[in-house]
Amino acid sequence: MEAAATPPPQAQRRHGPLCVLAQLHSKTTPTHITSPSLCRHVFDRLAPTLQQHRGCNLITIGPAGSLRSCFDPSHALLSPHVLAATNHGYATPNHGLLIAANLSGAAVYTSRFLGSQAAYFFNDLYAALFGLRDDLFRHGLVRVLAWLPDTVTRVVMPRGVEARSKQSIKLEAAFAMTQVAGTPRGTPTDPGRRWHALEAENYRAVQSAAKCTPASRRDVAPLPMLASLPPDPTVLRTAQYASRASFVHDWLHLDAELRAKYPDWFATRAYAAYPRHRHPVEDRQLVRWRQYYTRAKTLHMRHQRIASAVGMQRAVDAKYRALFAAQSRPDGDGLQQAIDDYRAYDSSPRALEWNKRTADPLVVHADEFMPEQALALIVLTPRPSFRTALDTDSKVTCFDYVLNQLSSRLASSVPEALQRLIHGPVDDFVETVPSLTDPVKGGCPDLAQLRVRSLPASTFVDIAVAYEKWPLRPDITKMMLEMSKEVTFLPDDE
Repeated sequence: MEAAATPPPQAQRRHGPLCVLAQLHSKTTPTHITSPSLCRHVFDRLAPTLQQHRGCNLITIGPAGSLRSCFDPSHALLSPHVLAATNHGYATPNHGLLIAANLSGAAVYTSRFLGSQAAYFFNDLYAALFGLRDDLFRHGLVRVLAWLPDTVTRVVMPRGVEARSKQSIKLEAAFAMTQVAGTPRGTPTDPGRRWHALEAENYRAVQSAAKCTPASRRDVAPLPMLASLPPDPTVLRTAQYASRASFVHDWLHLDAELRAKYPDWFATRAYAAYPRHRHPVEDRQLVRWRQYYTRAKTLHMRHQRIASAVGMQRAVDAKYRALFAAQSRPDGDGLQQAIDDYRAYDSSPRALEWNKRTADPLVVHADEFMPEQALALIVLTPRPSFRTALDTDSKVTCFDYVLNQLSSRLASSVPEALQRLIHGPVDDFVETVPSLTDPVKGGCPDLAQLRVRSLPASTFVDIAVAYEKWPLRPDITKMMLEMSKEVTFLPDDE
């Protein structure tokens, strides 16, 4: 890859927003990559997709917003008559340009924005798709490689439906995103809230590509949940599991003391039933042990019931998909989250970019950066179909408005959320969005059982296109006024 020469001052003025980005200052220390092996492993992972960019012009945006290089505008990168005809630039990929950005540590201060570098960058990146910024995509849809703080990565690419937001759905609809590197599972930035069985299944599905990943860069397998294991200290003492239950450590410590003191009590499983009043009063330590056991047993039974219900629901969903994929179609909180995660994973296309990955990200370590703050690398490739579907300003406004209305009710059922948006008969509107009731595309014939957060991003685009034609919607001016208070695309996690 060849970086273009630094352009003259007049060329820099021509591309104002990028130069504004170059002049920003930060109160925090930017994070630099100091590990040659990490760079080598990242390039090995990206090698197949970088072939298309051989000899391209590279735009690099460095820490604290310093613009290290910019393409030369004298290059023949666009045809003026195409821009004049479409008024939106190209709607096809341009492999002659590539953007590489390090968005760590920089706080952005402008007259209209205060927040992190990543929030500022993604706000402009999304706006550039519609000609609201003319410095990024006026030469075609350009691929972006961005190093981000891990907390921002979890906002941009959530791993479960519970963490989805308006911002992540926008990026998911507009860009194909792949996480190339990041922190392993179980780190403080990893909430680990996705249903464990799905996490394990998803992990196994990408292990075929793990053979090409260096051992030091492989992510760890997800640990089983504490509640999935039998409530037996002899099992828990040797097992590895993920748990936030603080009582387990105390229980195991107490168990080690009592087993030698009361071997018959444990051998006969006297703890399985509470003693009757006529029996001698038990040692207080045995009573406390039984309380720990009862608590662990309750957690285990609750988990087993949820797992059974999730399995049955998934089987029902699979049958729906099989029936609707055939030629002749038929007529007609922990539990909900797990079902929604499975629906997001099983839909076609899958609802979350994380679910679409073919391999786990390369594991990075804090000591490979200076200061020791791990970054994650994601690749964003604009989707031509997104810009093609939203081919008018009114459709773009409707898409933003639809997400504004639905994103505050992501955990609600689809009819409940649409009722807030439609101001009319919901059933009539649903008929204009076939993907909502198509199980193959992530929909469901019974929309009352389908929650908004499990819908693929493409369905949100379908809703916006149908809403633009809906006769009872507000006019465009009213929509824009209602959304005018929004100034930040992503929340500031710093």
